[in-house]
Amino acid sequence: MRLYKSSKEKKISLSKLFSKWHLLKKDLTSPTKSTNSTNLASLPTTSTISSSKQKSFKLAKRISGSGSSTPLSPISDSINLLIASTDGETIMDQKYDANDKFRYIEGRRYHNVKRSRYYLPNDEKELELSHKIHKFTRGIWQSNFSSPIQEQLMKGGVRVLDVGCGSGSWIIDMAKQYPNCHFTAVDMSPLISRDSQPENVRFYEEDIIDGLSFPNETFHYVHMQNMTAAFSESEWHTAIRELERVLKRGGYIELMEYELTLHNDGPISKLLFSSFVTDLKSRGMASTIYQEMVQLLTANQRFSRITKLQVSAPFGKWAGKFGKEMAEVLFTSFRSFKTKISNILGLEPQEFDDMLETWSEEIDEYKPYWIAYRWWAQKV
Repeated sequence: MRLYKSSKEKKISLSKLFSKWHLLKKDLTSPTKSTNSTNLASLPTTSTISSSKQKSFKLAKRISGSGSSTPLSPISDSINLLIASTDGETIMDQKYDANDKFRYIEGRRYHNVKRSRYYLPNDEKELELSHKIHKFTRGIWQSNFSSPIQEQLMKGGVRVLDVGCGSGSWIIDMAKQYPNCHFTAVDMSPLISRDSQPENVRFYEEDIIDGLSFPNETFHYVHMQNMTAAFSESEWHTAIRELERVLKRGGYIELMEYELTLHNDGPISKLLFSSFVTDLKSRGMASTIYQEMVQLLTANQRFSRITKLQVSAPFGKWAGKFGKEMAEVLFTSFRSFKTKISNILGLEPQEFDDMLETWSEEIDEYKPYWIAYRWWAQKV
């Protein structure tokens, strides 16, 4: 596979790419410095690594360039591509009205909740991805939950709330497993197909940051997961308070999030995930909230028995069926962010495609994995 067609193309935009990469590294290391931030200067020489690793290193170094320090505008200026501020604004040649329920950008459907920072798509493609992520998450944990609520669920009569339900995969799975319990799911823009809704599930369009419509102490068990790309740190405090409000005394709260940095990651993995984290930070998202979750729960002062669990989450063909499916999810997700990440890294469309193609080889060589976390606590 040739990454570029000619030696001239190998040198494309090196100073521009290097400058943007240095802005990206500066953003990632200030002031919430990540221990996994990329240092391409410290990467081993290609003479000491395998051919597939050499390909990754060469491509990453092409992207990082050769040392120019040409000043550029802040990264945030070029990556806020999905945020609208005025009615009828044209974004990426797509027009929408502030009163519309959805907006459409480059062929993908998004929510149109102006206040929300959440920017992932809301369409059939995302529905399919959400189902796969649920299967992957359930597979690595070997369960849908870790709270000590199993016995009560088996007896029946338990009222369960899932916030940020998305496709509804988790709540539908639970509703089928525990048919004698009552399940409620909320999302500001749910993906769920009402045709697949079990009788013991109810879905509501609500935003937890605006406050839920349920009375105090309604539920025995409240659940929320995969919301790192949805909340700022202050919004996390708001969400935890609201979950505590609707939770009965003696009931359980459970949260699940992935760490957004990889372990055993190669140079392309570093570029892709660093770009994603940079974009989250530019929107005010708390990308390292997993480091603060115990403190968030403790600060509420209404929770006891606060418990933190973690598990490795490998992905790629080397990691079996679920790992292969999760790799496909990531490839599809990054393709949907093509314009965004290309703007961050200063890549041409073909360069981005080359990078993803090489990344598939890199994953099988490096065998990367995430860390997934669960936290549960009991309300007193």
